[in-house]
Amino acid sequence: MIKIHVKSREENNSIIAALFLFQYSLFIPLMSYIDPTIIVGITGVILVALSVINNRKLVMNTRAFVVYLLIMCALVTKWLIDGSKPNVFMYFAAIALPVLPVFSCRFDRMFFLKACSKLAVINFFILFWIPFFIRYDYMRFGYGLLLTPIFLYIDLIHDKSYKKSTKAFFWILFIASFIEIALWGARGCAVTFILFFVLDTFVVHREKIVRNLIISAVSVFSVLNVNSILSLLQTISAKIGIRSYALKKYQMQLRGGFSFASSGRDTLYADAIEKIKLHPLIGNPMSVADSDGLYVHNLFLQVGRDFGVIAIVIVSVFVLYSLFTLFNKKIPIEDRMILLVIFSLALGRLLFSSVLWKRPEFWMLVCFQLVITNRQYLAAVKRRPVYIPERKPG
Repeated sequence: MIKIHVKSREENNSIIAALFLFQYSLFIPLMSYIDPTIIVGITGVILVALSVINNRKLVMNTRAFVVYLLIMCALVTKWLIDGSKPNVFMYFAAIALPVLPVFSCRFDRMFFLKACSKLAVINFFILFWIPFFIRYDYMRFGYGLLLTPIFLYIDLIHDKSYKKSTKAFFWILFIASFIEIALWGARGCAVTFILFFVLDTFVVHREKIVRNLIISAVSVFSVLNVNSILSLLQTISAKIGIRSYALKKYQMQLRGGFSFASSGRDTLYADAIEKIKLHPLIGNPMSVADSDGLYVHNLFLQVGRDFGVIAIVIVSVFVLYSLFTLFNKKIPIEDRMILLVIFSLALGRLLFSSVLWKRPEFWMLVCFQLVITNRQYLAAVKRRPVYIPERKPG
């Protein structure tokens, strides 16, 4: 029998967790032909199987397991008492449950971040060509590519170990991917990156004041001249023959306000609020999407409509708890960086689009948050040596 050393086991767990985070993005070219949920469900099972093989057992964080169990009980109860659709439970089982064993395992945090930076480069070359050659889902494309500038940003700003030539290559990919997201992705993609940037700059690291002031000044200038900038970008996009849905919506919103460019979200929000008022304690019958295929497009209103006002309070407390964890310097910086990425991806998307039961990032956030704030884990990391990247020559 082959023995796997603890270090290599943790590194293998890091790779599995990184692949889990990127699984949705890397398979986007196939999603025009196969339902995304089927793909993610299959890859999730494969990655859980690899985790079990690597660790010689199924690993479950106790606190996260209890939370997941309570959610499953709530879903079954809703199904029994008010006729909620069983497809919600099936989506939870396919999307959320595989997160639990993968993110409960002990994995090397720095090795995870390094693996994600390599996957970010691969992700760029898998996706960057899509708007130029085929009909595409702008929202799926934008959120899929978003992982690339996020992890390249982490390398460019916080890692001093790369050679200058590698840094230059990363800057090219970062700028190219960010421009593609801004022009041909959904508006929420840009909002998600801004959320990540703001939290990293002013919450997690809280340093480099001069740089932050310069960025703030550029941001103010851009806001004051946003109409001219959007018109110029729209002209450039039209000249190269690619329609930019995001730019069109930005301009519509500037001219007519939120309701004019909300793609019907104002109506969906108003309808969700009325349903919350109708059943504030136990919520309404649940389904992944309404009979007309629509959904709420907001995390807090969705859980309120489905489970009542108490659920809104619970999710709000959890979000605030996650923000507090990002502030907490007792938590190792590499843990907070991973939490920041998952937090930004989950909240940035679910505040404006998608469905809670279809987004593995939210369940990664739940599980990872519970793992890194566990007392036993915090006691263990106090004895962990501090990671200091070594600067390579050149």
